[in-house]
Formats: sequence, structure tokens, C-alpha cells
Amino acid sequence: MQQEQVILETKDLTFLDILSFPDLKINQGDFVFIEGESGAGKSTLLKLFNNKMSPTTGEIYFQGESIEDMDTIKLRREVLLISQSVFLFEGTIADNFDKFYDYREEPHLTSEEKEKFLNLARVPFNLSDSADNMSGGEQQRVYIAILLSFGPKVLMLDEPTSALDQRTAYELYSNLKDYSKKQGMTIITVSHDEGLLEEFSDHTISIVKGINYARHC
Repeated sequence: MQQEQVILETKDLTFLDILSFPDLKINQGDFVFIEGESGAGKSTLLKLFNNKMSPTTGEIYFQGESIEDMDTIKLRREVLLISQSVFLFEGTIADNFDKFYDYREEPHLTSEEKEKFLNLARVPFNLSDSADNMSGGEQQRVYIAILLSFGPKVLMLDEPTSALDQRTAYELYSNLKDYSKKQGMTIITVSHDEGLLEEFSDHTISIVKGINYARHC
């Protein structure tokens, strides 16, 4: 049996003396849900993981190295965060793929590759369609497709299905889990949907205001 490899670990983590977090170990390739009441620190924890915010005390380790000792740009390319508010450029979906790849100074994907990731993210549009007038939920799925295509080691999603109907939400999570397992990618997602959690979670981090703890199931 292959030994599980820890990809993210926290120790004695606090933020602004308001939030304290349990000591966590997240394994490579796991599909992890974070649940908890509003204001308990779920979104903050995601931002701490890729150093968009810095902890008041404690340490976060990525593949055994303290993230404080890592190049921030390199870390954020390996530990990608998709927030509830996303940014897309003006133009078509294909334009957006290309502009994000230009920013990284990487060669563009083929049309077939772009379409593969659009299908994974359950985007019901063509590459030639404009992203300008899409709803927030539609833009978020396009953004998921683009960031998924970068092949990060960890992909973090903050409430990616809040604007989706139940069927689309299940299809999105099913695709993400299947793809991440094949690629050895770790997915960490915040969700209030107990049905999605029970269906797709490998491990669950439950955060309660004032009494933060990790519950594995």
C-alpha cells in the first residue's frame, strides 16, 4: 500500500488573535471539504494556505517547506485559489485562456485542450462566445476551467457551486474529483452543501467559531 504524502500542514495557526485553527495535515490527491458557520474563518484559511494573508502566529508547510520561506509567486502557482469573485478579461473564452497563458509566459493550449477543460468545469458555451455578459456563476466556471488547465498541485475553491442548480453542482464536483484523482491533484473546497460533502469528500475540516477542530470522515 502506497504511503500517503502530506502536501499541506499547519501548526499552531492563528489570525489577528480572532481566529485559531486546528493543526491540519492534508494529503496529496485528497478531495477535502471545509465546512462551518459564517465568520468561522473558512475563506481566511484558504487565503492563508497560499499566503494571500499571513498568520499572526503559527506555521504553514507546503510539501514540508514553510511557505514563509518560499517565493510567493511560485507558491501561488502551485496552490491556486478560486475565490467567489473572479476576474476575466474582455473578449471570448478563448481569448481569456490565451491571456492568462500569456501572463504566465506559457504556450497557448490548443482548441481541443481548451474545450476539454471547459467540459470538465461544466461550461455550457463555445470558445468563441464572449465572457463579457456571463453571470457570476458562469464566469466562475470559466475561471475554474482555466486554472484547472494549469495543473496546480493544490486547487482551492471557495463556494464554487453557490450559484448552481443541484444537478450542475454534482456534475462539476464529479468531474473535478475524477480528474484530480487521475492527476494526483489535491482539491480543497469550501461548501455549505451537506449532500455534496457526503458524496465527494475524502476528508472534512469542520470549523466552529471559538472551538476550531478537524473532523475526518
